[in-house]
Amino acid sequence: MIILHCALQQTWDLATSTGEYGTSLIASEGHFSCYRPSDVNSTNFSFPTMMSYVILAINTDKLDPSIISESGEAFNISKPIPLDAIVSLIPYTFDDNDKFCVSPEIKDMTIVNKVLKQLEISLSSLQYFHGGTASRIILVNGSYIIKQNNPQTLESETIFSTHYPIPKLQHVIFNAPDYSYVVYNFIPGDVMHVVEDVPQLVENILEITKTYVSYDCEGFGYLHSLMPTWAEFMKSEVNACSLTSTLLLEFLPQAYEAVETLKKFEFEKKLIHGDFGTHNFIKQNGKFVGAIDPIPMAGDALYDVIYALLSNVDCLSQATAENIAKLTGEPEEKVKALLVSLLFCRMSTCLKHHKEDFETYVSFWDDITR
Repeated sequence: MIILHCALQQTWDLATSTGEYGTSLIASEGHFSCYRPSDVNSTNFSFPTMMSYVILAINTDKLDPSIISESGEAFNISKPIPLDAIVSLIPYTFDDNDKFCVSPEIKDMTIVNKVLKQLEISLSSLQYFHGGTASRIILVNGSYIIKQNNPQTLESETIFSTHYPIPKLQHVIFNAPDYSYVVYNFIPGDVMHVVEDVPQLVENILEITKTYVSYDCEGFGYLHSLMPTWAEFMKSEVNACSLTSTLLLEFLPQAYEAVETLKKFEFEKKLIHGDFGTHNFIKQNGKFVGAIDPIPMAGDALYDVIYALLSNVDCLSQATAENIAKLTGEPEEKVKALLVSLLFCRMSTCLKHHKEDFETYVSFWDDITR
């Protein structure tokens, strides 16, 4: 279990040089007090604002139980504690009225305690993942991912996980009843920014997308914003992406033409990943081992195949309509229409996140649309 203690910054600084915390407090008071993260408030953590504080997140599993006693909401610790029992330092935060306020980091610790209890495990390590995602991500014990995001987003991810409990896709172990957070298994490795083994990746893309099953819902697209038809969904995606930059306007007529062509074809409605690209692929020793972070959609599996091949310039040699048709058994005209539509969207994403690749995508556009 994690409990929190508010320390004077200077007292903490001294502790980092002595190797243990609490010596002076115990000498003067006989103990120092801590609280469950869920019990922290502006009453028990309210201190003079002219002083500087830091909040210590303490792992009780690394302490001798005999030095901890409960007094109401407080846990009193009667002996100095080793620094390795402190798993995180949390800033002491204030609101606009200069009063202490509970920070997101404190709320995180409340969730961590719930997860430890649910999984019936002791805490051995805690690590935040920053960057590359809009979610709050905490890795517990090197094995469990706590993910916080919009409840609708996490509900959709849970639905996807329930449909596909396969090793190469993350599995939701459990979710909060209100979907304020979910707990995934952790797939160790590195994000596939560079594709080192394209044939092996293509093999895995096809392996996973072939497991997709039919999905019964009223419409196509993102699960919480479905549209009547697949072509209408794709047109809405093209419309949204066209607003990214005026550089895309010259390609827009062909993108709309491709969307119109999609109306000629039947699309089998399946539950698909929706963000199935190398930015969400994990590799070990250069080899694909798993995919994370779905944005689940009701749509055609072909979407994920093309999306994946377009997601990285290293894969463009495999992303021709002829090759994709051969790999999937889909009509080449259908493949090309969806390919052009998705390539337009990919060029928009490229301008937002990695402009250095834009000219490569433009060259590829010229190749497949000529």
